[in-house]
Amino acid sequence: MTGSAMNREATTPQELESLLVDYPAAVVWFSTPDCSVCHALRPRVEALLAEEFPRAVHIRVDAAAHPELAGQWLVTAAPTAVICLEGREHQRLSRSFGIDAVRQALARPYGLLFDE
Repeated sequence: MTGSAMNREATTPQELESLLVDYPAAVVWFSTPDCSVCHALRPRVEALLAEEFPRAVHIRVDAAAHPELAGQWLVTAAPTAVICLEGREHQRLSRSFGIDAVRQALARPYGLLFDE
């Protein structure tokens, strides 16, 4: 069964914090416009969330346009995926990772969180 991914964008620390309160499971996706890996992997992450983790939200942050937000999250490379559960960072994947790493980072805690 394929769902539609919940995709949001955050441009300020307040927006990001609000989204993390609203959604108990999130992948915060830090990328830059010139990152080809970011552009190739992002739709795969969105599809993964829609298909396997439908209650998780995908939050996009343009690290080049919002360096203060990236800095606050200590993001120094793109792409960086920060897996957040109940508003807290659970795991961080940066620069060199694939879709299976995102799946593995989410599978067990997501299942426990949503009793699946």
